[in-house]
Amino acid sequence: MSRNPLYFDDLKVGDTFQTRRTLDTEQIKAFAQQFDPQPSTSTKCCARFDVRRPPASGWHTAAVTMPCS
Repeated sequence: MSRNPLYFDDLKVGDTFQTRRTLDTEQIKAFAQQFDPQPSTSTKCCARFDVRRPPASGWHTAAVTMPCS
């Protein structure tokens, strides 16, 4: 797949991007445990704030959306 390179200077406030990548709870917890432990990924924390699934960390989001060359 050929893509035009996108540079930081090309981005503007409000730009959005979509990905088709889906992460399940186990993937989110495994990444968090190894690379970016956050209290928000614990079952106890999710229940306290009535969150059904733990949110992926920003680092996890960045990692799965980086293009591979």
